[in-house]
Amino acid sequence: MTGSGSEHRCSEDFPRSREVLAELVPPLNGYHNDFARLVESGGAENEHYSRLIRYLDLSLDSQVAGYGIGVARFPHKPTADPFMEFAEIKLNARELIRRAASALGSRVEPEGSTLLPFDAYSMPWYLLWLGALGNRAQSGLGAYAGLLVWHHVCVSLVERIMSLEHPPPEDFVMIFRRFAELPERVLRVCLQAAEEGLRSGDDRKTALVAARLAETSVLRFMSAPTQ
Repeated sequence: MTGSGSEHRCSEDFPRSREVLAELVPPLNGYHNDFARLVESGGAENEHYSRLIRYLDLSLDSQVAGYGIGVARFPHKPTADPFMEFAEIKLNARELIRRAASALGSRVEPEGSTLLPFDAYSMPWYLLWLGALGNRAQSGLGAYAGLLVWHHVCVSLVERIMSLEHPPPEDFVMIFRRFAELPERVLRVCLQAAEEGLRSGDDRKTALVAARLAETSVLRFMSAPTQ
């Protein structure tokens, strides 16, 4: 199984961010998430895949709202860049998610029509908080950590799904193939924002907490469809 931790190495272009990320022990790691474990065990069924797609779809509005707030609070480069990049990524994901739901024979119900497991709200609420309240260093490192951990999740799911005798439809797998390749450029965009905040005096400890919370929110989100 690929990955025992963060394979992305923060370059010397971002010395302050490197110092903060070096304090993350253990390093960021999304490979061993609950959904990937379920797939590996052979226990993942169409219902689980459909839940994951549904929760992803319902998370988009909160995420995009957080990005919009972030750009309004930090309208200038480089702090605005991660929010703008993430908003474009998530807005483009809606069609792919709906296509995956259709391939699985499920449908996405309107937001608020049913009560979801609490963990299903962890990732979108975190990103809403990041945009609304995070300072520049928190925003950059939080976005960096969330994207890196999501990359780990995507690698773990694609590898494990492709080992199945009867994998789910390719339209489902495509959601995760998009980030199974390391998103190096966008990760650098996040680090540029974090570096600017740290250079300007943003607190290192709060940035460190934001990075770990990003990892926690993604992992909890990936546990929700297994419940």
